[in-house]
Amino acid sequence: FGYKDFPIFIKRYGGCKSLVVGLKDGGPCSVESEDRSLIRSKRQTSHRFQFDQNPYEDSYPEDLKTGAHIMAVSASYSDDYTRNITYSLIRNSFGSSKFEIDAITGTINLVSSLDYEENTVIHISVLAESDIYERAVTEVILNVEDANDEYPTFVRDEYLISVLDRTPIGSDIGSVLALDADSGLYGQIVYRLVEGGDSYNFNLDSYSGEIVIKNSLHEKAEYSFVVEARDRGTEPLKSNVTVTVFVQNTTIPGAVPPRFVQRSYTERIYELGRAGRQVIKVRALPYSPLQYSIIQGSTPAQNSPRCFDIDPTTGSVTTNRYCMLNYDGDTPVYHLLIKVRTTQLPSFVDYAGLTVYLDDVNDNVPIFSQNVYKASVLENVPSGSYITTVTATDQDAGDNGQITYSFGSGDRDGFRIDKDLGHIYSGSPLDREKTSSYTFFVLATDKGAVSQSSGTRVEVSVLDVNDCKPCSVVR
Repeated sequence: FGYKDFPIFIKRYGGCKSLVVGLKDGGPCSVESEDRSLIRSKRQTSHRFQFDQNPYEDSYPEDLKTGAHIMAVSASYSDDYTRNITYSLIRNSFGSSKFEIDAITGTINLVSSLDYEENTVIHISVLAESDIYERAVTEVILNVEDANDEYPTFVRDEYLISVLDRTPIGSDIGSVLALDADSGLYGQIVYRLVEGGDSYNFNLDSYSGEIVIKNSLHEKAEYSFVVEARDRGTEPLKSNVTVTVFVQNTTIPGAVPPRFVQRSYTERIYELGRAGRQVIKVRALPYSPLQYSIIQGSTPAQNSPRCFDIDPTTGSVTTNRYCMLNYDGDTPVYHLLIKVRTTQLPSFVDYAGLTVYLDDVNDNVPIFSQNVYKASVLENVPSGSYITTVTATDQDAGDNGQITYSFGSGDRDGFRIDKDLGHIYSGSPLDREKTSSYTFFVLATDKGAVSQSSGTRVEVSVLDVNDCKPCSVVR
């Protein structure tokens, strides 16, 4: 080379050099040919495209304003090789839709409100792509800090309690219960009697909500007072409920007031069971003709609409044939108030609480966001380079809703998969001249005792780079 009839020109294109060889034969009718070949410089073969951190992690309060800056991520080449890079979010986790990313700067902003009660930790996958088709991925872990934004909520609209007129002072006659979805001090509840009404006749345990008789209840047949529940936040939130105590007059001739064997009942049942199945059988004494009923409240948890029935004669509580009990809905726990009364005069009543917990059944199959995932990758990317991400969701709770990813059948020997996040990476060197595309299946399997799974197809195209030696033909 260097002979005058073989001119050589070297031009730089990004991180590659273009070798331009001019060829001229010596015949009487000369023919010129030019061969352009990209030869990778040492600089390019040594670089690696990656994020500055993996993972990124920080904490933010759930009452953070929408539009707030979260953080900025950055990807680059290890040898300062400069390319145009664009960023995007991979929507592969619950809560990732609450954020957006600037495609140029990598700045992540909040676009909808955080909710600690919805999710305490949010995982986001960020994809960086250079203009020569190289990709990198990183995880962003956002820890959501609780704020005092949930009010204490009593499990019943009102509390009805029945006592005998001979019940001694100091007796525990019932309790109230309020729940607060916040955590820590924000979710700890303190009860107190609101002054006024008949509250002076009772004492209230500020932590357990137990109601105790303070004065004799012989003055009238009905007492009413208000209980307040407040959390222990710096600026506490509070709510009230009315308690009504009915006094049963046992001095009436022939009076035999009914009393439940238990003041409160608790039962667990599986969701989606057959309609009309028995949940529990409550019982009141004496066995004289009694009539049982469930008092409906204003919320689903208080049997509105009616999901539970009770046999008025036997006290057998069953599921309603027209209501589907679904743990994956909004009501995994029911707080019912059961009433029993005498069917003959004089009329007497008593009340008992029934709490029904639904246990999850692994009835949902993991569902992929796409039936087919298509991706492309340069044939000369280093082993371990990011290819694409598959995403599946499962509506079940607990282990029944936790998903792991694995390879199914197909040409997946040159790849590996993150079993928890669904990221797919190259596992061995690729060569388009040998294999130009790969097709394989990925399975999503939940962690239930009897697991459920589903699959999706992944198609990976291998993009060519000019990695073969220059070859020239003289015509």
